[in-house]
Amino acid sequence: SVTYTLSGCTPATAAGIVTVSPSPTVSLGADTTLCEADFPFVLTASTSGANNQFTWSTGEQSQSISIATGGIYTVNVSNSNGCTASDVIQITSDPCASIEQLTDLVINIYPNPSSDVITIESNQEIKNVYLYDSNGKLVYSNTNSSSIYTIDVSKLVIGVYELKLESTNSIAWKKLIKQ
Repeated sequence: SVTYTLSGCTPATAAGIVTVSPSPTVSLGADTTLCEADFPFVLTASTSGANNQFTWSTGEQSQSISIATGGIYTVNVSNSNGCTASDVIQITSDPCASIEQLTDLVINIYPNPSSDVITIESNQEIKNVYLYDSNGKLVYSNTNSSSIYTIDVSKLVIGVYELKLESTNSIAWKKLIKQ
């Protein structure tokens, strides 16, 4: 607040400059349900402005955090002017949200984590292999039937990927970590 005090009997005016600093905005997106296989999952606070500081309900103080389970997560954002904003997201963990997962397909993936080539072995012939990045983009597919596959992951970006493996009667999802 600004206060001007004028004294005397003559009418007077006063002028001043008032600066109002904008508050940051923050969004964690809509509440989400994830398969248990999708954890760990990265939450990122989308914000406006620069020089923001972040405080999560987990105690972490970065723009993005990795979560291992479902729950309610809050982020508070403050800018260099002391203005604040916050958002809350509920992440629900489902054993396999809207994906039918059949268990008679036994899969071994090694080495995992990997930086070069992975080997996939199965107790059944795998008809299709699909590899998705953390944004759900298909980055590899193979439709040759085999019970042993090798995949060169050396050119992939470091991160967590999902392998979808399909046999004649089964589907399995496996996590792959690229180092």
